[in-house]
Amino acid sequence: MKNKKTPLLLTMVLFSTILMVIPLAQASTTTLEPTDDAEVNDGDPNANLGASDYLHVGSQIFSGYAQTYIKFNIPVTNKKVISATVKTYWYNFMVDTWLSFKACLVSNSWSEQTITWNNAPVHGEIIAAELITDRDNFNFYVSEYIPDSGEFSICIYEEPPHEDYGLQGDSKEGWLLRDIPILVIVYEQTIEDILPFIIGGFVVGIIGVGAVVGGIIYKKRKKNYKKKQQVPILDPKQNPYRMRQKPLYCQECGTEIFGTKIFCSQCGTKIK
Repeated sequence: MKNKKTPLLLTMVLFSTILMVIPLAQASTTTLEPTDDAEVNDGDPNANLGASDYLHVGSQIFSGYAQTYIKFNIPVTNKKVISATVKTYWYNFMVDTWLSFKACLVSNSWSEQTITWNNAPVHGEIIAAELITDRDNFNFYVSEYIPDSGEFSICIYEEPPHEDYGLQGDSKEGWLLRDIPILVIVYEQTIEDILPFIIGGFVVGIIGVGAVVGGIIYKKRKKNYKKKQQVPILDPKQNPYRMRQKPLYCQECGTEIFGTKIFCSQCGTKIK
C-alpha cells in the first residue's frame, strides 16, 4: 500500500511547488521617473524654471500662479498593460484648506529646458480631479491614455478660483528627501517572463521530491537496521549445526573428522 502511495505523494510535492511559484510571475511592475518636469508661472511668463528642485501648483507667495508639466517616456514592449498610475505628492505648511487639483493631457511639444508660461502646450482632456491639501497625494489612473510606447505628457493645475497659497512638490532635480512624480505601469506577463519561474519551480520541486525520497530511504534503512539489531546472535558453542573453521583429527588414530560427528568413524574414540 505504501509503495502505491509514494509516487502519488512525490507527484503532488512537485506540482504543488510549481503551482506556488507560478503566481509570483503573474505580473511585472515598471516604475518610471519623468524625463522632463517643470513648472510655469504667469507672474514671469517668459521664465524657464525647468532646472528647479521643486514643482508648484496654484498661487505663489510673491506673485503669479503656477502649473506643473510632467513628461514620461513609455518603453517599447509587446506586453499588455494591466494598469498605469501617475503618483504625485504635494505639501506646504501654510496651506490649511483644500485645493481643487486637476490633471489633463497635453502635447509632447515641450522640454523642461525651454518651457515657459507663454509657450507651454494648451490643456487637453481632463483625466483626473481631486481636492488636495498639505502633505497629500494626487494619484490617478492613466491606463487608457498612455501610448504603447513613446512620450506621454500631462499638466497638473489648480482649478480657479485659486486659494491664497498653492502646493509644492519635488522635481526630478531635487536631491533632498526626493518624492518625485512617478508613473507605475503593471504589465501582464508573457510566456517568456513566466518560463524562468516555471523552471525554477520545477527545480525546487525536484529538490523537494529528492528530500522526500531521501527521507523515505533513510527511515527504511533505519528500520531495517533496528530489525537486524534485534536478531539474537547464537554462541557457536550453542549451535550443534555449526561448521568447523579448522580441520579436526581423532586424538587416538589421527583420522580427520567431518561434519558434526561425536565419535571417530575409524576407531570409535569420543571426540573431545
